Amino acid sequence: MNPSDRWVQVVCAAILAACVAGSAFVAPAVTAEAARSQLVYTDEVSAADPPEVALGIAMGAFRGLFVNYLWLRANHLKEEGKYYEAIELSGAITRLQPRFPRVWSFHAWNMSYNISVATQTAPERWQWVTAGINLLRNEAIRWNPNETILYKELAWIFVHKIQMFQDDANRYYKRQFAREWTFALGAPPRLPDDPDAAKQTLITWLEPVATAPDTVDGLIAKELADRRTAGELAPVSLVDELVQRIGDDAGIDLDYDLLRLVTLRRALDASWFGQSDSAAADDSPLTQAQRSAIDRIRGQVTRTLDEQSQLNRVLDGLVQEPRYEDAWNRLIPYVQKRVLVDQYNMDPRRMQRYTAKFGPLDWRHPASHSVYWSHLGVENGLRRKGTTRFEWLNTDRITIHSLQELFRSGTVFYDVLSDTHFTMISTQFAEEYGKMMKEAALRGGDSQDTSNRLFTLYSEGYHNFLREVIRLMYNLGRLDEANTYFNEMCEGRHINMHRYDYTTDCEMPLSEYVWKQSNEDDRMTIPYVAANEVQTSLLEAFRRGILMGDSRAFSSLWQHAQLVHAHYFKGHEDIQSVDVETSRMDEMPRNFADAASFVFLQMLLSTGYTDASIIYNSERISNDLRRVSYDQLMAYYAQRGFPQDIISQLFPEPTGMEAYRAMREEIRKQQAPGQKEDLNFQEQ
Repeated sequence: MNPSDRWVQVVCAAILAACVAGSAFVAPAVTAEAARSQLVYTDEVSAADPPEVALGIAMGAFRGLFVNYLWLRANHLKEEGKYYEAIELSGAITRLQPRFPRVWSFHAWNMSYNISVATQTAPERWQWVTAGINLLRNEAIRWNPNETILYKELAWIFVHKIQMFQDDANRYYKRQFAREWTFALGAPPRLPDDPDAAKQTLITWLEPVATAPDTVDGLIAKELADRRTAGELAPVSLVDELVQRIGDDAGIDLDYDLLRLVTLRRALDASWFGQSDSAAADDSPLTQAQRSAIDRIRGQVTRTLDEQSQLNRVLDGLVQEPRYEDAWNRLIPYVQKRVLVDQYNMDPRRMQRYTAKFGPLDWRHPASHSVYWSHLGVENGLRRKGTTRFEWLNTDRITIHSLQELFRSGTVFYDVLSDTHFTMISTQFAEEYGKMMKEAALRGGDSQDTSNRLFTLYSEGYHNFLREVIRLMYNLGRLDEANTYFNEMCEGRHINMHRYDYTTDCEMPLSEYVWKQSNEDDRMTIPYVAANEVQTSLLEAFRRGILMGDSRAFSSLWQHAQLVHAHYFKGHEDIQSVDVETSRMDEMPRNFADAASFVFLQMLLSTGYTDASIIYNSERISNDLRRVSYDQLMAYYAQRGFPQDIISQLFPEPTGMEAYRAMREEIRKQQAPGQKEDLNFQEQ
C-alpha cells in the first residue's frame, strides 16, 4: 500500500470518528423530535397484540421485510373472504408501521364494506361501518395528518356507504347518523331562505362551542370572571358544583353519554309527553288516542333515560333544577367541544369556516362530514411536497360530489323522541357546487382545462348537475334562476362541448328542455331524481295553489308528482331482509300519502307558525293531507314548548282522526315488512 492510500484511510477514519462523536450530541434531540412528530414505530407489546407484533419488533432492522410478508398474507386472506383474520393481521401491521397509510385504508375498508355486508342485521352492519370510520378518523389520521388518501377514504365512506343507496341498510344508517349528531350538537335552528343568512345562522349557532374553554378549569375561571363583571363580589362557581355532582352523584363523565341523556331529557321536558298530569287531565283537548300515543312515547323515552336506574334519575334532577340553568348553558358547549375534538377529531372553528365556504352544512347529514374530511385532506396535502396532483383531483371530486348530495337532500328533519327522519332538497347548495368545481379545476391544472381539452371529468359532472338544477328550479317556480343555470350550461366555459346533445338542448326553449328532462324514463328511475321531482312538484303545488290561488297549477303539479311517484316504485318493488322497515331504494316514502305529508310538513315547518296556520287551514288542503301530517305537526310544536291550547287553535284537529289512526295501525299490523301501504288520498 502506497503512502497516499494510507493517508486517505487515516483521514477517513478521523472523519468517521468525528461523525460518531457528533452523533452523540444530536441523537437525543433527533429522537425527541421523532417522538413528538410520531415518526417512531412501536417498540412495546401489549397483551391484546397478536403474536406477529412481538415477532416484528424482535426482528429489528428486518421489520420492513416482515411487514411486507404480513401485508401479502393479509391481502391473500381478504381475497379468500377471511375478513376477520385479515382484520387481525392488518391491526398487527398498523402497530408495526403506523405511518403506512395503505394498511389503514385496507383495514377500514374491510370493516365498513366487506365485514359489514356479511352480517345479517342493520345494527350489526352499522357497528362495523362506524368501526371503519373511527379507525380512519381517530387513529389513522392522527398518525398521518398529511396523507390525503386517508381523508379521501374516510370521506368516501360517509358519502357513499352511508349517504348513497347501494347498501340495503342505508336508510337505517342515515337515521342512526342523524340521531348520533343530534345528541352530539343538538338540532340546528330553522334556516332562512337566503343562503348567506343561512350560513351566518349556523356559524352563530356553533359559536358557543367554538369559543368554549378547553378545560374545566378554564370554564370555571370564565364563569367567575363573568360573575365579577356582573357585580358579584365573591362569586361561587356553580359550574364546579354541577360538575362535581354529575360525577359524584350521577356517576357520569363529561362526554357524549352526558350529551345524549341531557338531550333526551330536555326534549321530553319540552314536549307534551313529559307533562303526564296535563296529558291525562279530563279537560285536556287531547283525544284518548293522542293521550295513548303520548303515554307510549313517554314510556319509551323514560325507559331510555332510566338505563342506569337511580344514577340517571339523579341527573334528571340536576337538569331540571333552576339553580343550575346558567351552569348547564356553560357546561354543555364545553362538553360538545371536547366531544368534537376528542371523540370525532374535528375542529369547531374549521366547521364554521367550511360552513362559510360551502353553505349551511347540517352536521346530521353524512355528506356534510364528507365535505369536511375531503377538503381538509386537500388542504393538508397541499402543504406536503409528496402529495400528487392525482390525489388532489380524486379527493376534490368527493367534495364536489358531497355538495351535490347536499343539494339533493341537505334539508334534514329528525325527531329524537319518535326517531323520525327524512330529508329534502336544499337549493342553497346549487351555487356552491359551481364555485367548488371551478376552484378544484384550477388545482387540476391542464387535466381540467377545457380551453385545450375536449373532455374533463369535472366539467362532465358539472353539466349533469346543471341539468338537475335547471329542472328542479323550474319545478319550484324559480324561473329566473332556472334560466340563469340554463345559460350557464349553454355558454359557460367549464362545460364539455363535445356532447352530441349539447347543441340541440341549447336550442330549445327552457320549458321544452325541462319537459324533455322530466320525461326521460331512465332519469325517473334514479332514486334522488325521482324523489326531488316529487318534492319540488309538491312544494310548487302548495305555493302556487294555496298562496297564489292557482287551482289549475295545483292540480297539474299534484298529478305530476303522483305519476312520477307511481312510475318510480313500479320499477322498485324490491324488499330486502336487512332493514325490514324500508327498502334501500326508498329515497322517499313508498306511500304517496306519506311522501306528500312530508313535503307538506316541511313547508309548514319552514315558515312561521302564523303562515303555517294559514296554509294548514286553506280550503285547498284536503282532510286526508291534514290527517297524515297532523300528529307529527303537533309533536313538532309541542316539543318546542308551544302551549297545547294555542297549537290546537292554530291547527285544529281534522275530522276522522281516531278512525284514521286505527286504520293506519291496522295496515301496519297486517302488511308484510316493506310492503307498500294501501292508503290513498281523495282527489285534491
